[in-house]
Amino acid sequence: MYWRMETQQVFAREFGPVLYARGDAGGKAAYRVLFYSARDVVCTLDGQPVAGTAAADTAQGRFWVFDFDVEKSAATASHHYDINGTGYEFFVPGTADSLRIAYVSCNGAETESAFKKPLPGRNALWEHLEDTHREQKFHLLVQGGDQLYADSVWRDIPFLAAYKTLPKRQQYKAPLPGDVYAQIRDYYFAYYMNHWAQPHVRSVMARVPSVMIWDDHDIFDGWGSWAFKHQQSPVYQGIFRAAREAFFLFQRGMAAPADAQTAGMAITLGPAAIVVPDLRSERTRKQVMGAAGWRWLEQALGGLAGDRKHLVFVSSVPLATSHFSLLDPILTGFPSFIARLLPQKINPKQFADDIHDQWRIPAHRVEWLRLLYALLDTADRTDMQVTSLSGEIHLGARSTIRRGARVIHQFIASGIAHKPASPFVVWCCEWLSKGVQDIDRNIDIRMEHMNAQRKRRYLRARNWLALELRTDGGIYACWHAENAEAVVFSTP
Repeated sequence: MYWRMETQQVFAREFGPVLYARGDAGGKAAYRVLFYSARDVVCTLDGQPVAGTAAADTAQGRFWVFDFDVEKSAATASHHYDINGTGYEFFVPGTADSLRIAYVSCNGAETESAFKKPLPGRNALWEHLEDTHREQKFHLLVQGGDQLYADSVWRDIPFLAAYKTLPKRQQYKAPLPGDVYAQIRDYYFAYYMNHWAQPHVRSVMARVPSVMIWDDHDIFDGWGSWAFKHQQSPVYQGIFRAAREAFFLFQRGMAAPADAQTAGMAITLGPAAIVVPDLRSERTRKQVMGAAGWRWLEQALGGLAGDRKHLVFVSSVPLATSHFSLLDPILTGFPSFIARLLPQKINPKQFADDIHDQWRIPAHRVEWLRLLYALLDTADRTDMQVTSLSGEIHLGARSTIRRGARVIHQFIASGIAHKPASPFVVWCCEWLSKGVQDIDRNIDIRMEHMNAQRKRRYLRARNWLALELRTDGGIYACWHAENAEAVVFSTP
């Protein structure tokens, strides 16, 4: 028999604001603000009123969305929006300016929940980003996945905790009652509101407009790498629908479209086009994107005309990393009856879904090559400098994808809040990353040294990335790491 949680989720009286970038066109740059309140909300831009629309309701209040655009000038310009008497400054890149991006990922930990207070020091790098923004005036905040770790939905909702104790055959068929779906939806809403309201996190997200991609922990750990019967079960699908509703509301600032098959997003801003595919909605053990996702991505890349110097491709999972494909059959094939007897710290099964998420495993190799060719062909056709931004591995790293003279730079920054991978995992990554790896015909990848003197390819510390995309096509990247020196890379 299932436990039922009858208590109603209590929300904060106010949440936000969260600022989003919607791209530039026709000499204007467009933005969006999300704000939640139990009372009326008034928004102004540079002193002028902005009309709002309702995006979602809770029992205690309403989420409001305010869309506005601003005229672009030759140099970076400061603008202000005001919500219920509190003002926030943001910066719009000029037509002759480089684009300054802050990149973050993995904002949480598996042990967090909607109800737990953050551990001391959790947001130290958010505070550092906030301080850096005062000097560098970032135009864009790219959030690369796992904006929260919602795994606790299985622990904190009694119905789901009881469900997990059922035999698997019953789990595959068990229905999800409507009132439990509402509880799950409210749980995701509360999680976003509690964690994004934390000091420094809230300040940055209110002042630097975001573009976001979701990853598994935004749903729950390993979504897309679970067995087909589980992933297609009524309970798993219900959790996914609730997570998707929360994703659109908080990470896109809009109500979830009823008929949307993919959550891809593409915008232009300053000298760059930013392409953010949906790598979760259609993911299974055998595919990363389905027909809808690929159709969207190929249209987004095909629509680029080369009027921008840079293409920023956001992939929650890195395109070029260690040769993880060697580990996939070992971990996924490790006998379950032995794994159940081992302590969690040395249980190889705990890494199986993480490895199976990687682009390079055998099950995803055809799609991975299809994506590499699509990006390289786009670069050749438009002569844009392609840069891929990724997180997920809880380390900082840099790699290159080469075809002849064409180079795609891959920058990995992870995580801003999650603790770094263990020394043993880093050792394994280093061992699997040596040399040039020939991928297909004339394509090769290389994990580059982050520290040339110490011959290290991975930065083992919590970190975030500051990226400058110059109007001449050049790149400047700086990894800011906790308790470590910054790591800098630049192209001529």
